[in-house]
Amino acid sequence: MVADVMGTQAPPELLGIHVTWPFTVPPDIDQAVQTGNALPSDLSADEQRACEQLAFFYGHDVGYAQEMSRRPQTIYAMDDSPVGLAAWLIDHDTRSYGLIARVFAGQAEGLTRDDLLDNITLYWLTRTAVSSARIYWENKATFFAPKNVAIPVAVSAFPDEVVQTPRSWTTAQPSGLTRSHSAAAELRGRVGLVNFWTLTFINWLRAEPYVRARSHAYRNDGLVVVGVHTPEFHRQYRDAGHACQRDLVQTPLPRLYGLRALLPALRLTDQQPT
Repeated sequence: MVADVMGTQAPPELLGIHVTWPFTVPPDIDQAVQTGNALPSDLSADEQRACEQLAFFYGHDVGYAQEMSRRPQTIYAMDDSPVGLAAWLIDHDTRSYGLIARVFAGQAEGLTRDDLLDNITLYWLTRTAVSSARIYWENKATFFAPKNVAIPVAVSAFPDEVVQTPRSWTTAQPSGLTRSHSAAAELRGRVGLVNFWTLTFINWLRAEPYVRARSHAYRNDGLVVVGVHTPEFHRQYRDAGHACQRDLVQTPLPRLYGLRALLPALRLTDQQPT
């Protein structure tokens, strides 16, 4: 939400934002899900799945938000007990709890015990467990409603997110949102193809359709394509946003400078990348 607010303020120094949980649920759909009214009949499969996820969240997993928004004083106990803090963070929602539980069942995919400990320790050492909940008490707007961000935005739509945002909902917003499906935890145990790209290299422009084709052909076999924008010039910050808006590029990630010797380049990682 902080990134969304910065995006709505859009100071001149802010060229774009990258978010993992964009607020893009159309208000009429959000209202229908909450009230149980009929949804639009023309929803795509992705939109229908997002509505089902949203309905499950409202029905089963919104308790933590209600507690923080209505009884924020109650959670002060988390500042007195690291065990209490850990319990609060671990038992957050059904899907997250399932991902966490498999770590203790000996599965290697996804989160690790160190990931969980890092997250808990971050709140404990900085004493921010309570202050981080203030946004629920102070926020009076519809939580999932679009915030009208007017600058370029990149979105990572994780399959294990509470609501996996459909591309149609993101591109319907004023900014040219795109979506990416890459995250460090989700790359473990999968083959990765890192694509260093920039719009000014003709060789990359020629290779991109082939990279995209292979991404579609082998994604179900475990291939993940990660795009790394490596611009030559500062002005290409906005060029990347325009390319994503026109669907020329599907996986924009943070810009890296000083890598011109790598362009254009593809780097293949195995299932145990170092």
